Amino acid sequence: MIHEPIVNLQSIPCEEVDSELKRVKSLHTEIKVALKVERQWITYFWQVFFVMFLIMIATLSSFACNVEDTGDRLAISSTMFLAAVAYQVYVGSLLPKLSYMTFVDSYILGCNIFIASATF
Repeated sequence: MIHEPIVNLQSIPCEEVDSELKRVKSLHTEIKVALKVERQWITYFWQVFFVMFLIMIATLSSFACNVEDTGDRLAISSTMFLAAVAYQVYVGSLLPKLSYMTFVDSYILGCNIFIASATF
């Protein structure tokens, strides 16, 4: 969404020193610009949250296998875990690098914990 910028012009009195080292009073113009920016979150919903949700749901398909087919169940779960980690790397390239955890990082971590717990 585009918003109109807010621009304030203001003259500020100040003192300067000229080439003869004398104080001279003058006016400086100060410009303040305020911009309102909104992130379009729907893109992140479809590209991050929905895809990770589908990977989590696909992990539950390992419970459709027989209990005796441990190898198949482990193969499905570990494949989904690797897919989630690979997708996490992709999402990390989309988002800015921050030194703290965001909501997206917490969600992906929760998805990885869910997938790992479904594996074991």
